[in-house]
Amino acid sequence: MIEQLSNYDDELADLYLSGEINEITTQSIDNAIRKAVLSKRAVPLLCGSALKNKGVQPLLDAVLKYLPSPEHIQATGVNTTTGEPVIRDPSKKGKLCALAFKVVNDKDKGLITFFRVYSGLLKNRAKLRNSNLNEVERVSGLLRVRADET
Repeated sequence: MIEQLSNYDDELADLYLSGEINEITTQSIDNAIRKAVLSKRAVPLLCGSALKNKGVQPLLDAVLKYLPSPEHIQATGVNTTTGEPVIRDPSKKGKLCALAFKVVNDKDKGLITFFRVYSGLLKNRAKLRNSNLNEVERVSGLLRVRADET
C-alpha cells in the first residue's frame, strides 16, 4: 500500500525509496491518501456493516480525513433561463441554489421533498423558483430527517 501511495506523495516516496520505512507515520499515509483522493486518482475502500454497527466509525472518520469539505468545492451548473454557465460559491451569503433529488408522499405530512443546498440559506415560508416547471413555489415547512424521525 505504501508503495502505491508513494506515487501520489513526494515525501512518502522519498522515505520509501530510501528504505526508511520505519519513519513513515500514519499522518504521512493519511496525507498521501487525501492527496490521491483530491486529485481523483484513487478511491479509498472501507468495509463494514451498518446493520451490525461494524466499521461505521472508521467510515465516518475516513470521510472527514480524506474527502473534501463542501466549502472547498465550487458547484458548477447552467442557468436554465439564459443557458450561461454558473459557478456557485458554497456560502450562506449567496443566492439560494438547491437540487431536489427525491419526493415522497407521507401519509401524515403530505408531499416531502428532499434537497441538497449548494449555496444560500433556506428559510421557512420562502419562495423558490422551480426551474423545471418555471414557476414560483412556497416552502410550507422545513424538517430535518434522521433515520425514520423528523
